[in-house]
This record gives sequence, structure tokens and C-alpha cells, in this order.
Amino acid sequence: MRAALGRIALVVLGVSAGLIGVEAVLRLAASRSENFFAHHPIYGWFHIPGREGWFASREFRTRVTINSKGLHDREFSYQKEAGVFRILVLGDSMMDAMQVNGRDSFSKVLERLLEQDSRGRFEVINAGVNAWGTANELLFFRHEGYKYQPDLVLLAFCTCNDIANNSDELSHDLGFSGPVPVFRLAADGLRLEYGLQPSFRDNPVASRLEPIKGALRRLYVYDKIREAVVGFPSVARLLVRTGVMRDYQSGLRGELYGHYSRTYTREWEEAWAVTRALIAEIDLEVARRGARLVVVILTNPEQVHGEIWNEIVDRFTLPEGDMDLDRPDQLLATFLAEEGIPYMRLLPRFRAQARAAGEYLHFRHDGHWTARGHRFAAETVYGSLTGTKLVPGR
Repeated sequence: MRAALGRIALVVLGVSAGLIGVEAVLRLAASRSENFFAHHPIYGWFHIPGREGWFASREFRTRVTINSKGLHDREFSYQKEAGVFRILVLGDSMMDAMQVNGRDSFSKVLERLLEQDSRGRFEVINAGVNAWGTANELLFFRHEGYKYQPDLVLLAFCTCNDIANNSDELSHDLGFSGPVPVFRLAADGLRLEYGLQPSFRDNPVASRLEPIKGALRRLYVYDKIREAVVGFPSVARLLVRTGVMRDYQSGLRGELYGHYSRTYTREWEEAWAVTRALIAEIDLEVARRGARLVVVILTNPEQVHGEIWNEIVDRFTLPEGDMDLDRPDQLLATFLAEEGIPYMRLLPRFRAQARAAGEYLHFRHDGHWTARGHRFAAETVYGSLTGTKLVPGR
């Protein structure tokens, strides 16, 4: 018995030593991302002010610095200097742009283009936050964004998840244990509620495991093990059901491509209704603060690069005949035109550029824009802003 216990102890020590070694190597190589986010009582989650670290995947490795006010940008005072035209950019991870160096992000490239054109003094403030939807962006502008005294607000809308993120039934679970905001349509308009995300609301095991998972997430090796598990769908499904893994980490959410469907379910119809109401409310809030709203309809990798869409269809066995990759953009554009809200649709330009130059404007696996994608988007928006006189001319 004593000999058996000794052998077990040796195995445990060996595995532990191996994991410690791997952890040390991963930390030295900075091959994983730091945690830049924490629960926020109003927005649901937000950047951790002052946090600095590496953001990495197999396709990129960038150094990220969050400023003292929680923005992925340089420091800005609320008070705008005389003669400055200030643009505030609202958006999700595409605008957060942690996949590229800060100076290569959409916001900073746009700022330089405007400055270099000698049209005056410009500041473009990046208020994008990973996984935010229109609800979070409305709350941020209402409580914080307006303080920057913007002259123009760009709402960067990503159809790949912004519509779903505005629905309690369709949004993916980010694993924050505190309450998150959700807007619902009521007889008197939008009604704001706060509630737990599904894994904590519906799965008591997940709630009990969260302190342990919080500690494990500090380990680099934990991320590598989780990434490996995603390659085994049956194991990933089991871990999601037991609350060990969050659903958005599992790579199993094929239903989130429902925004391309020609026949929406009740959940998607309601998500669209809430989305339209939220955009209209942001437009009103921005106008009350003396600014102008412009919506920029972003691109999704599968819209731009056909081979990516083919892989998605095969992976999730989607009914391709019932799918229209242009539909969400067209529905949003129609709504914005009816409301008189200026908008820019980037997809036609992105498709043409990708086909003409044969280049990837989205990371092949991560899906966000590459540095070239950010620059091309900024150049496109710059041309539209100056061409339509939405920014001061010479």
C-alpha cells in the first residue's frame, strides 16, 4: 500500500513539475493574453483602467495599454481644447483593436488621415470594448462618452454579433458573474434590466466553480488546455453543460449565424427590434449633446472571403440556401435611411479590395481586421466623411 501511494505521489509530482515547466515557458514567451476586463456595474464589463500587458494568439502578439479612464487609447481629458474637432468611436472588439498595434487601429489611422489633410485639429477617441453590443454602447455614451464633448460620434456596428448581443436569448456568455445590462421593448419604449448571464443564472455548478476558474484563468497553461479541448466537440459540449467551459469558448455556437437567415426566428426578430430602438436612442442622446451620429457598418470575415463562409457552412451544416450574407447589412441600411441617420457600408469596398489585391483584410482564424484591414476601413471612412462634409473642410 505504501509503495502504491509512493508511485502515485511520484506521478503527481511529475505531472505538476511538467505543468510548472510549461507555465514558465509560456510566460517567458508571453504567448497568451492578459485579462484586460472586469465587471462594471453600469456597462456590464469594461477595461481595467491602467492595465498593460500582452494580447496574443497564433496570428498576432501586441502590447496593449489601457488608459486611466479605461479606454484603449492614449490619455484624453474630458475638456476639449478650443479649435479641436473631436470624434468619439463606439464599438466592440473590432474597434477595441487589440489584435494590432495601437497606432495601426482604425481610430488612430483615421485621426492621422484627418490631421495630415490640414483640415484643422482632430482627435479621434477609441471607446471600443470587446464584446460590447449596442446596449453597452448606449450606456457608455449616456454615462461617460458625452463628457468628452464629441462633435461627431461614429457607431461601429458589427452585424456578426451586435444584433445577438442585444438579446438576452441570443448573446453569448462572457462568464462575468455580476449582473449585465439588457434592454427590452415595453409599451413605453426601452426598459433597462440587469441580470446574470445564463451560465450563472441557469447553472448552479458554474456559479460554484467560478472562484476556481478565476484562479485557473491566471495560468497560461490553462488557456492552452482549453484551446486543445475545443478540438473535441463532444468534450466541449460536456464541459459547457457542466459549467466548466463558457459557451462562446467552445466553438459550438453555429446558431449565431442566424443573422444571415432569410427566415428569422422569433428571437432574431425581437433582437432586431431592440437593436433598431437602441440605435434610435443613441441618435437622440448624441443629438441632445450637440453632436452628430454616423453609423459605420463593419465587415465580417465570411462576408469578404468566400472560403471562410464555405468552411462555416460545412462545420455547422448550415442551410446555405436559406442564407444571405448581405441581408443584415441591407436591413440595417434600410432602417438608417428611414430614420435619416447617416451611415457607411464598408462591405462592397472590402470585397472589391480583397478580390482585386488577393489579400486578407481579416485575420484568417481570429476574424478581426488585420492592420491592413484597419487602414483600408479608415481610408474608406475618411473619404466618406470628407466627401459628405461631415467633418470641417479646408
